[in-house]
Amino acid sequence: MESLCAMGTVRPAGSSNDAAPSTDFRLCYSRPHGELKNGEEMRKVHYVLAGLLLALPLHADEVEPPKVHKQGSSTYVSGGVDELQRRAMFKVAPKYPIQLIFEVRGEVDGVTGVKVTLRDIGGDAILEAVSEGPYFYINPPAGGRYTIEAEFNGEKQSMTKDLVGRRYLILEYKFAAS
Repeated sequence: MESLCAMGTVRPAGSSNDAAPSTDFRLCYSRPHGELKNGEEMRKVHYVLAGLLLALPLHADEVEPPKVHKQGSSTYVSGGVDELQRRAMFKVAPKYPIQLIFEVRGEVDGVTGVKVTLRDIGGDAILEAVSEGPYFYINPPAGGRYTIEAEFNGEKQSMTKDLVGRRYLILEYKFAAS
């Protein structure tokens, strides 16, 4: 038997760094000894392999990014109600230094409608929004001291934190109500 194999890594279109999600592959085509020497036969094999490469699913990159909302000088995204949305949220997370996670009785599934208020050091509301899922990421205008309030089914929780430098604030709000 003779085999013709193609191996490699498929990366998302437009990504040039090694940290981008990728799919490794190995495709082989085997024929009895001597049958791969014909030039026409080799071209057919190459076409088949090329077609298979084009058909590889790039499932990690087919996820549509969450909609970016803007209020004043802050931007935010929210979502994560299903697995595809969660992947999309996790993919954009590095762009948002304040990351809120909402849980009800220890679960994130089905948590939507949390009212979020971001207040600056003076107590002024600089962002007010309602979550579209259990994950809510905020990119505030600058670093500083912020109070983040979350309200779900009448239950209110508040945290005051300092956002300094390249640090991320990952805050979990655990609600008892459903």
